[in-house]
Amino acid sequence: MGDQSPNRILHSLTNLAVAQGVVAQARVFGGSIGIAASTAILGTTVRSELAGIVTPQQLSTLQISAKTMTHAQLHAVRQGYSDSFSEGMKVCAAMSAACALASSMTFRRHGVNLEARRVEQLREDNEMIKAAKEAKESS
Repeated sequence: MGDQSPNRILHSLTNLAVAQGVVAQARVFGGSIGIAASTAILGTTVRSELAGIVTPQQLSTLQISAKTMTHAQLHAVRQGYSDSFSEGMKVCAAMSAACALASSMTFRRHGVNLEARRVEQLREDNEMIKAAKEAKESS
């Protein structure tokens, strides 16, 4: 069994569960930040580009009030939303570039041999099962 005690194995499994939870939460957090940034960009763009062209009441009921807007107002609304989307995509591109740079910093010159890692993982799993059986028998 080597130096794998039941407590160490349990600690290893706990770390794996925590790591998977952190990754899941990071994805949700990233999505929330993206939505918040897009909403902020949209609000800023709409307020600056549509001030004096479309009333706040028309914007709040856009689906209904679009039927009564002039062609120039509709064009301004479309342009405002289009500009907002473009700005959001620029922010996403900048964040993607920063993430690509951060990822490149984790590059290993001599990568992990996936077959060797798989064999090692199977060995570790077998050791955990064996240790769990021994712990159960000893209690």
